[in-house]
Amino acid sequence: MTVENYQNVVIGCGVGGRHIAGNLAKRGQKTVVVERAMIGGACVNVACLPSKNVIYSAKAVSLVDPKAGLGVTTGQVGVDMTGVAR
Repeated sequence: MTVENYQNVVIGCGVGGRHIAGNLAKRGQKTVVVERAMIGGACVNVACLPSKNVIYSAKAVSLVDPKAGLGVTTGQVGVDMTGVAR
């Protein structure tokens, strides 16, 4: 196993983390970024509000109303877009 040394560790690579990591690296500082999901954060990768609300609402509906295989039955599922906007 090899060991590497860094001057900076940036935890989370959302907009702020990406910005600071890039600036540190440009200044010649050895920097590592730790990110569990999307580089750049959800806004860059999924979309910003209000689009994000619509995407998350659609995901919630897909979890509540599975099409097959989970053995869950429900009544008709819909989305109240006024509620999403709120």
